[in-house]
Amino acid sequence: FGSIFELIIVNTLTIFYAPHVYKSYQDIGIERTEKRNRENFLRYMIGAMVSVAVFMIAVKMVFPILIDARYAESETYLWIILIGEIFFGATYFKTYLINYEKKTKIILFINVVAMIFNLSTNLILIPRYQIWAAAGTTAASYMIMFFFAMMFNNREFKKARMRK
Repeated sequence: FGSIFELIIVNTLTIFYAPHVYKSYQDIGIERTEKRNRENFLRYMIGAMVSVAVFMIAVKMVFPILIDARYAESETYLWIILIGEIFFGATYFKTYLINYEKKTKIILFINVVAMIFNLSTNLILIPRYQIWAAAGTTAASYMIMFFFAMMFNNREFKKARMRK
């Protein structure tokens, strides 16, 4: 269900929105495009949170029909996975400018930091907290990606404004 959410919300958004943003950077400039991108980011966050709520209600109705009772426990931690997916999608909004400015090493850094965090916390926490640790550390990794992307996005935006 987390993958379905990612396919429907996150991937669809990225496929259709990214080319528009990159073209807007060229056509109307970084400052105006980032202002729009930040407004769209807020719309995404609100829409994604509403989608998670609706998705969780739908899962409550569909889980008993589609999933064997032995796997029903997964419903209890699905919300953590979906919150992580929201932040994963939010990261895209904050990496468009970084990519546009060809700062791909920053993207690599963000991903490596999140990967190291995820691997190390999984090794420490999974033996004790099992699936809850896996869901929580993955969601936290996506949040770390988002916060680093936001920090670097703000830095690149300030640099772009100073060049203007």
